[in-house]
Amino acid sequence: ARVQTKVLTDQAERSGQPVRASLAIYARSTILYLEGDWEAIRGLQSDTRLARSSTITMNLIIWGLMEHQTGNFDQADVHLQEILSSDSYLPSRATVLDGAWALSLAIASHITDTDDHRTAARSASEAILSSRSASPVIVNIAHAALAIIAVQQGDTEAAEDLYSALKPLRGTMSGCGLISSDRILGMLAQTMGNHDDSQTHFEDALAFCRKAGYRPELAWSLCDYADMLLERNEDGDSDKATAMLDESLAISTELGMRPLMERVLSRREILKA
Repeated sequence: ARVQTKVLTDQAERSGQPVRASLAIYARSTILYLEGDWEAIRGLQSDTRLARSSTITMNLIIWGLMEHQTGNFDQADVHLQEILSSDSYLPSRATVLDGAWALSLAIASHITDTDDHRTAARSASEAILSSRSASPVIVNIAHAALAIIAVQQGDTEAAEDLYSALKPLRGTMSGCGLISSDRILGMLAQTMGNHDDSQTHFEDALAFCRKAGYRPELAWSLCDYADMLLERNEDGDSDKATAMLDESLAISTELGMRPLMERVLSRREILKA
C-alpha cells in the first residue's frame, strides 16, 4: 500500500487536480499515521499544492489525531474543529467523513483521558445511527466511537451491546484504519469484567500491529493491555504488565508520543508503590 500510494500521489500532483491530490495525500497520510511517521505527514501537510477542497477534510482527521498523539492539543483541536465548517460534514447524511470525525473525537478523548470531546463524539455517533442512509461500514465506525466512550465511562450495559456488534470485526483496523478492532474488543471485554476474553483480544491486537508495523497502535495496545493485567492482578500479571509498559514507553518515546509516555510513566509509578 505504501508503494501504491506513492505512485498515486505522484500521478495526482502531475494532474494538477486539487481533489485528486487531496485524496492521494490522505491515502499516504493514513499509512504514515499508522506507522508513526509524523515528520513525513507534516511534509505532506505543508505541500503548497494541497489545495483546500471538499476532500481535504479527511486529511484534517489524520492531522488532528497526529497532533493529539504528540501532545499538541491546541493545534489538534484547530484541525478537528475546522471539519465542522466544511460543506462535507453533515452527520445526518452519514458519510465516511462523519463517522471518521466521530471516531477521531472518541480516540482523542482516550488519548487525553478527559471529557473534552466525549459529548461531541457521542452526539455525532448517535446521529449516524439514527440516519436511514448509514451504510454498515459507517455504522461500524459509529459503534467503534461509542465503544471507546463506554469503556471510558465504565458503562457495562453499553459495552455488552457494542461488544456483540463489533466482534465480527476481529482482525481488522476499525474506522478507516484508525484503531485496532481487537484493542477495542479487549477494552470492552475488560469493562464487562471478562478478563480472559480481554487478554485474548489484546494478544490478537499485539500480533496484528507487530506484523503490520503499526507502532503507535502497538504502543497503545501494550499500555491498555497492561491496565487490564493490573486490574486482574493474577499471578504473573504484574511482571507481564511491567514488560508491556517498558515496551510501550520505548516506542512512545522514540515516536514522541507525549500523552502515552506520561500515561505509561504513571502506571510504572503505581507498580513501584
